[in-house]
Amino acid sequence: MTSVQSTSLESTGSPEPVVPRPRESAERPDRFRGDVAGLRAVAVGLVLLYHAGLKFLPGGFVGVDIFFVISGFLITGQLVNEIGRTGRISIAGFYARRAKRILPAAAVVLVATAAAVYLFVSRTEWRVAGIDILSAALYVVNWRLATARSTTSRRTAAPSRRSSTTGRWPWRSSSTSSGRC
Repeated sequence: MTSVQSTSLESTGSPEPVVPRPRESAERPDRFRGDVAGLRAVAVGLVLLYHAGLKFLPGGFVGVDIFFVISGFLITGQLVNEIGRTGRISIAGFYARRAKRILPAAAVVLVATAAAVYLFVSRTEWRVAGIDILSAALYVVNWRLATARSTTSRRTAAPSRRSSTTGRWPWRSSSTSSGRC
């Protein structure tokens, strides 16, 4: 939708040409959305409360589902806008935008994790933590944890360590956790 400027008479008496201007919302589909930011905050809060072990709020894993729904909503809107602007979707452009948005924050988290491991974890665990951090940086951490789980479960009934790159045991037994989140 466009807004139209009113015409005015110049000193020559001829009207100024009407120039349509795009509205701010059509011009910047990636603008800040307070409603979405609020829902994200609720989702993150639910997950944090769940990990804090509060018994009165056992369904904190719902926050992850909320976050995925929000992400799907935003990504779908961006793709629909791209189709409207260009008539097609660029897969390379889509992933370039995701990388530009996600990789800087991911790098900060991984560097902070490495620093925390160096400062607070015993030297005997550095190698394992380093492999976890490298796996997370290469986006293969789920494969690493699945492999670690299968080899650990063959040796013992319970896992022997917690991953440095996840917020909790990635493979709790059904008797201790719902298995979600």
